[in-house]
Amino acid sequence: GAGAQGGSPAEAIAAGADYVIVGRAITESPEPAKAARGIADEIRVAAKR
Repeated sequence: GAGAQGGSPAEAIAAGADYVIVGRAITESPEPAKAARGIADEIRVAAKR
């Protein structure tokens, strides 16, 4: 996943990724729903660039 390698979902999208795997960033978060929303928002913003 992007987090494990020190990247971010936005960086992956900017680099041309069609998919971003973010499982542990959500499942290991103390607030999984909040983490998922934040990641989705980050991807939406990056995809518009």
